[in-house]
Amino acid sequence: MKQTNNNYKEINHLVISILTMITAIVTFGNVYGVLTGEKTLLVSMLFLLLGAGSIFDMRRIYKQDQASEKLKNHAWMGFFIMYVFTQFTTTRTIVFIYAVPVLFIMTLYSDFEFIKKVAFLFSVDNIIVIAWFVFGMKLTDSNMTMNYIVQGVSVFVVSFSTVLVTRMTKRFHEDTVNHIQAAHEQQEQILSEVLNIGGILDERSQEVYSVVTELQTTSQQMKVSTDSMAGGIEKTAKNIKRQTGLTDNIQKIITDTSKQTNEMDQVSKSAIDQMDKGVRIVQELTQNTATMNHSSTQVTTSMAELRDKAMQINQISDTISAIAKQINILSLNASIESARAGEAGKGFAVVASEVGNLAAQTTTSVVDISKIIEELQQMLGKAFHSVEEFADVNAQQNELISSTEVIFKETINNMNHVNNIVSTVSSQVNELLVSNEDIVKSIHMTRNMSDDSMDRIKETSEATEKTFVVVEQTKTIADELVDAANSLKKYIV
Repeated sequence: MKQTNNNYKEINHLVISILTMITAIVTFGNVYGVLTGEKTLLVSMLFLLLGAGSIFDMRRIYKQDQASEKLKNHAWMGFFIMYVFTQFTTTRTIVFIYAVPVLFIMTLYSDFEFIKKVAFLFSVDNIIVIAWFVFGMKLTDSNMTMNYIVQGVSVFVVSFSTVLVTRMTKRFHEDTVNHIQAAHEQQEQILSEVLNIGGILDERSQEVYSVVTELQTTSQQMKVSTDSMAGGIEKTAKNIKRQTGLTDNIQKIITDTSKQTNEMDQVSKSAIDQMDKGVRIVQELTQNTATMNHSSTQVTTSMAELRDKAMQINQISDTISAIAKQINILSLNASIESARAGEAGKGFAVVASEVGNLAAQTTTSVVDISKIIEELQQMLGKAFHSVEEFADVNAQQNELISSTEVIFKETINNMNHVNNIVSTVSSQVNELLVSNEDIVKSIHMTRNMSDDSMDRIKETSEATEKTFVVVEQTKTIADELVDAANSLKKYIV
């Protein structure tokens, strides 16, 4: 259909060009006829109007639709009117040839029915023109008769040839069209099969592309995972080696801890024994302190009694001092009386004097005794105060000894608890030692397995790398299949 439209465009354009050229030539001939006086100006103007109108009508239709099929009818009718007008406005029979190129141009449309109508009108018109010249204008000389014969024969031959050529052209065209149609149908069938194959190819290539893309993604992920796994296993191997060293160190530490725990247990038991001895010493010290408290109490009581006796002695001294004073007074009175008695009283005076001296000595002795007793009382006061301070200190010491005994007992309890804990820890450390030995064995086994896994991962990584290369090549082929399928897809209706 597209090819037919293009053909009509070219034919319509050619028809318009040829008719415009013929119209211009005939117009020039009319102008020449006016100049020579053969034609009038009115006839030339009418022909010019007919030609311009026909050309305008053809160009209008061509502008609306360049592939218009009705343009041939308008072109022929416009030309035929000018052709008839020209034939009936001149006596030259040669003008009939103006229609010959138009007839041949019209055969380009390959429309047999249209050509028959054109040939019929062309023939009838020329017959009428010849009849008009013969019967109407009485142009029957020998030259005109020869022209009529030539015109009639020429019109017949041209009309017949045009119809025959059009018919044969149509048949050839139909055969060609049928052949082309058959070839086209065969091509369509082949193309349909190719397109079906292309559709299947497109579908399958898309599936293959999806699978290959997914496989590529999976391979990439596998490669990344394998690389990551290899790196992880390598790190794990390093960590296992490091862990092996740490575990060996831990084993050594646990062994040392076990020894130290056993030593701690022995030290704890020894400390408990020493604390028991300390408690016994504190208990003995408590008993001694009780004895000292009892002795201190007795000393305090004796000191109090001694202080009381000293006070009594002081009172007796005061009494003796008073008696000595009285004796001294009596001695003085006796001396006075003996002096009055004279010689008779001399012996009594001696006695009185001795008594006075004795009283004086007694007074002096009493004063000395009072001083001694006073000093003794002061010393007893200090001693009593010291004894009281000793009693207070002894009481505080008793409290401290009691607190110390309590602390020792609590310490013994705590040490017993610590000893139990140490024993438990020692037992757990021994169990931990056994478990850690198992862990060390497991880590060594894991290290050996890790080395084997590392070798397997390296082999897997190499295989994955090769698979990735193959997948890349397959994806390239799949891309080419998809491109080919996309190229065929545009032909699928």
